[in-house]
Amino acid sequence: MVTIQKLLADNFGVLKTSVAKEFGIHSQTLKRYVEKGLLFQEGNGVYSDAQLGVNEFYLVQQKYPQGIFSRKTALSIYGLNDEYNFEYDLTFKRGYHNQSFKKNFIRPHFSTDIFFDLGKETYQLYGGEMISIYNIERTLVDIWNPRYGYDKETKEVAVLRIFSNREYKIDMKKLVEYGEKFRIGKALYDFILEVEKDAAA
Repeated sequence: MVTIQKLLADNFGVLKTSVAKEFGIHSQTLKRYVEKGLLFQEGNGVYSDAQLGVNEFYLVQQKYPQGIFSRKTALSIYGLNDEYNFEYDLTFKRGYHNQSFKKNFIRPHFSTDIFFDLGKETYQLYGGEMISIYNIERTLVDIWNPRYGYDKETKEVAVLRIFSNREYKIDMKKLVEYGEKFRIGKALYDFILEVEKDAAA
């Protein structure tokens, strides 16, 4: 018989009621584990190991599997922003709604079907956990989109870090393609040219 401990270990310390049910574990059993301090109920149908630290981004993804990490939260995950954000930026398909957004510090953004999957990737966190996130190119285009109103420092620091660290690989063709689709103007590309010119000097 598969145990709760085994299911937690196999899923980085997180267990959903739907998964437990597949293995014959009743919801009342989960409630008893919560009462004993062995599980913590993170939200509707989502539990975490009370004895084990769970990656915050992975936990958010388990609560909102329909969402894609984006904008400033994506910057933080990529190491392109040191600002601590008390909310998580997640992009959902337009029309999706969840009453728990505010309670779980979710800053939701909504996208039409045609743009929702543009730049979506699966990203491995340091512990091996997998999350959905927009790639660096899409993230930059979102951050530099004048309609979203992000501050100059956030935008410029992200670009400066990318072009000062060889670990980051930027696909300029994608960047231009995404920028044209979202009609962000020339500011991002002008700043990149300025950074490249300074680096070559």
